[in-house]
Amino acid sequence: MLTAILKDRNFQIVAENLEVKRSNNALACKTVSGYGSRLPSDFMIRYNNKWRRVYVAIYSNAGTMYIGKNLQSGLFVDIDTI
Repeated sequence: MLTAILKDRNFQIVAENLEVKRSNNALACKTVSGYGSRLPSDFMIRYNNKWRRVYVAIYSNAGTMYIGKNLQSGLFVDIDTI
């Protein structure tokens, strides 16, 4: 079972043990280069009784997962896959 933790801009925990599911719908929306600030991932998180898409900002070899309109105003996501 996948679970997630949400953190704010100060890395304070906002929510824990959130339900996570995988969907393959996001694969068609990726950029040619593979880099960008709002790439949809295969993960969705149930937060405030709504399923929300997890987006990834990827530049160079590092990626940051988040939910929200953009990385600056969104919440950071840590997904535990164990």
